[in-house]
Amino acid sequence: TRHEARRKNDRGNLPLHSAASFRAPVEVIEGLLEAYPEAASMTNNYGNLALHFTAWKKGPLDCMKLLLQIFPEGAAQKNNHGNLPLHYAAHYNAPIEVVEALYHAYPEAARQKNNDSNTPLDLAVADGASNNVVALLQGKSVPPNDDEIFEGAKSRYDRVEKELQKQMASHDGVQEDLDVLLQFLMDVKENHPSAMYSSGIDPESCTDLDTMLDQVRIAGEEEQKSIEDDEAKQIEDSLVPPDDLVEVSLARLIGLDAIKNQIRGLRRTIEVDRLRGLVPGQSDRPRHIILTGSAGCGKTFASRLLLPLLHKIGAVP
Repeated sequence: TRHEARRKNDRGNLPLHSAASFRAPVEVIEGLLEAYPEAASMTNNYGNLALHFTAWKKGPLDCMKLLLQIFPEGAAQKNNHGNLPLHYAAHYNAPIEVVEALYHAYPEAARQKNNDSNTPLDLAVADGASNNVVALLQGKSVPPNDDEIFEGAKSRYDRVEKELQKQMASHDGVQEDLDVLLQFLMDVKENHPSAMYSSGIDPESCTDLDTMLDQVRIAGEEEQKSIEDDEAKQIEDSLVPPDDLVEVSLARLIGLDAIKNQIRGLRRTIEVDRLRGLVPGQSDRPRHIILTGSAGCGKTFASRLLLPLLHKIGAVP
């Protein structure tokens, strides 16, 4: 009843103060506030509001929000020791959500000093508060909590789902166009199968629309590979001048990549030696290549192919 909700004990605590001190559930706090709403703004003998106790005793966040809703000025009210509710939340390592609620209700609280000249930030640092709490009291951005991350992910999911539904709604028309095109190709396959070969499609492998689509994809991949090979050849041609007989000769050799690289390296070494003014025989780098392997593996054949190139680059007289 209202009469009981207004009764104070010897310390000046109302039932609301005691309930907040013992971390009572929000239903109890709601009942006491319904019976006596003014209790949210009443202090005890030490100047403490119920909000001070909720911050001090790490009460439920819902209770904190309810007390702030009924009496928002409580976030800026100091007790007899000069402590704001935020001082207690910071000093006793309240959850970040509690600190955040008090901070947003009265941002100036982060810079307010108590009777010991300590700000909530001073107490948070001294008592090992989390990095997020310290960052919040410093006015810095705080990473989102789990609930905020969940809500953000859910919001993105809803947007993606709506976009997917829109695309699926338009998919039927696209599928119809694709079916018409594939049916046309099936008609060409029946009447002019040779035309399919010229497009890179094997008509004998096309028995229905699905297999026709597979063959079209295969032909497209092969065409793309051919285009990429042509581009690579153009790049190679641009890197190898047409009058560079050494590179032209190397390009004609199939395989032997390791030996080709040896020839190129030897050529660059000789060119550098010439720039340094060294004559053949003065370099401290040997100008020879040793081909090893079992009998019959082609060492002699490879040597005969490479001899003109070695002579061309100046490795042998």
